[in-house]
Amino acid sequence: MWTKSLLLGMTVLILALENGASPVRAAEDMVLVREGIRDGRSLVILGNQFEELAFDPARGGRCSSFRFLNRDEQIIGSAPVCGMFIDHWAKYPWPSGLMWLPYQYRIVGEGKSKAGLQLWVRVPERGGGKGSSDAAHSITIPTSPDLIGMVVRKTIWLNAADDTIEVEQEVENSTSESRGAALYLQHNIELNGERFHDNWYLPSTQGVVVNVQPGGDDESAIGPD
Repeated sequence: MWTKSLLLGMTVLILALENGASPVRAAEDMVLVREGIRDGRSLVILGNQFEELAFDPARGGRCSSFRFLNRDEQIIGSAPVCGMFIDHWAKYPWPSGLMWLPYQYRIVGEGKSKAGLQLWVRVPERGGGKGSSDAAHSITIPTSPDLIGMVVRKTIWLNAADDTIEVEQEVENSTSESRGAALYLQHNIELNGERFHDNWYLPSTQGVVVNVQPGGDDESAIGPD
């Protein structure tokens, strides 16, 4: 099992529960976590007074909406593969099937000055290994035997008092066999109208390294770090 922390230099707020409703700001000293429906999807909403994050447990537990409220800016696109905190197996070229699997979730923390959302999946016999960009096809692909039964878990923490997001990502071997596996997180976002679809947080011998690759062929990558 391994854990990492990711500091994004930002704070977060809350989504309204009703479709099409305006965001509702949390109190300055609180972090809010709620369940709601948006565009027909069941989401879990995590936030504080500055931004809003909405997580979609049915699609790999990804963050499907990230909005800065002070300028009403959404940084996640509408394409099916878009999102933040998307799990992938390091052993496969993009994508792995984790990004389409339904995750379980629970709210953690005391819920006022700090709160978190934990999402996890026990890897099934199909759809949990090598994946496809097409969700319907991805969930039919047989999972590699060395991954079946592993538990992939991530916890996203917010604080009311500062502008950081902390992410813990874990792989648990719940079987009686000796196994080894590595994960990475992907962010597929849009900034100022430009799509940055390859944002990798990768394990390395130097710790977690960050590499940002823009969508245009004539643009340069950023990183690692």
